[in-house]
Amino acid sequence: MWIINRSPIFIEWEKVIDSGLSWEQARKKFVNEFVQLESVLRSDFNSMCFFTELLETSHSSTNCNIDHLKPRSKFKELEFDVENLYWSNRKWNNVVKSNHWDDFWIKVVKEPKKYLSYKIDNERKEIRIIANPKQDKDIEKTQAMIETLQLNLFEPKGVDYKAKNGGKETLAKIRYNFYQSYNINSFPSVFEFFQNDQK
Repeated sequence: MWIINRSPIFIEWEKVIDSGLSWEQARKKFVNEFVQLESVLRSDFNSMCFFTELLETSHSSTNCNIDHLKPRSKFKELEFDVENLYWSNRKWNNVVKSNHWDDFWIKVVKEPKKYLSYKIDNERKEIRIIANPKQDKDIEKTQAMIETLQLNLFEPKGVDYKAKNGGKETLAKIRYNFYQSYNINSFPSVFEFFQNDQK
């Protein structure tokens, strides 16, 4: 996760908000506006899933779509709130995150560097997200979030991300491979973390 610089809301989206329609109804009626929204989000998030940091490619395993950070099934009032809309890996969003939510998570999303850190394991060839040991409290809550969202164990199972060292192609192993090969197309927070750690 990293800090997002969001674009200003575009005028056409105001029409969608004011329509009084549900998300599904609005998608059918305001096709062009949703295409524009997806374009804005894709640009704001650098064509990358905010949570897994997997770059969106042509392969189905890396396709991204609009994700409601706070699930719209539980937060109907935030259904069209752009601040609640994120760009995320379609498979991860559908299979892992789904309708999971904890109010603590918003703190991590807003200040990821405060709550999250990385640990490299050369023997297992993994770079794992861990709860930042420097935070004063909430380590257990942070770790629970990491486990619930499978930020180390999620398996994209796609041709674009292979665990070269064998075994399961988990995020932790894919992060390691990208970092070792200095492939900066994905996992920007990993490279930033280790570069700062070496200063």
